Amino acid sequence: MMSMKNTERKKTSTGRALEEKEPIKLGLNVSLVVFDMDGVIADTAKGHKLAWQEYMDRFDRIFTDAEFEAIFGTGNKELCAILFPEQNLNDEDVNRIGNEKEELFRIISRGNLDTYDGFFEFLNLCDSMGIPMVVGSSACRKNVDFVLEEVGVAERFVATVSADEVKEAKPEPDIFLKAAELAGCLPEECLVIEDSRMGIAAARNAGMRVVGLTTTHAAEELSGTDLLAADFRELADLIG
Repeated sequence: MMSMKNTERKKTSTGRALEEKEPIKLGLNVSLVVFDMDGVIADTAKGHKLAWQEYMDRFDRIFTDAEFEAIFGTGNKELCAILFPEQNLNDEDVNRIGNEKEELFRIISRGNLDTYDGFFEFLNLCDSMGIPMVVGSSACRKNVDFVLEEVGVAERFVATVSADEVKEAKPEPDIFLKAAELAGCLPEECLVIEDSRMGIAAARNAGMRVVGLTTTHAAEELSGTDLLAADFRELADLIG
């Protein structure tokens, strides 16, 4: 599932010429690995969905799968506009809604989070090659700290960036650019690992290469990536 390599041009089955890309290799053209969190470091989807369902129950509203898909990977400002379009919410309202829902998420998810296949081995691979790692997430600071502590990797990253530390959430590049700045790396030296369309767009907007993990979306939904992998075991085989 690796994207095309080198600098030659190939023709697709429809005859359209595509620019081939330089292969991604840890230690060769990657100096920093930037991890998204939800859907990459930990499988948090069930906890978030249950939290939104419980939150919407307070208002006798049904939270649909379509709504969950629409807000996946977005920040509080964007998701509130999607879920509550009829309300003129100010920043205080958005923060309150986000804080109340995320508190439910942490209660539901405590002791119930899993990582994806090969995740810890991939961290060990990066460490063995001297490649620093950071987290760049659209989640709030409390959730970032909570999830990393829950899965036991809080000390594995040289820096973590949440939506609370930047002006604009994904798909704007602020989160990833801040992560690179904290690690002292240039955007073109970074490899982002993402699972959402918003995150992939943010990586592109930041001028970084990006791997799409098909943990929460099908491969055909993750356009714009340099590489696709089912999990960290496959990713390690491709770029290690």
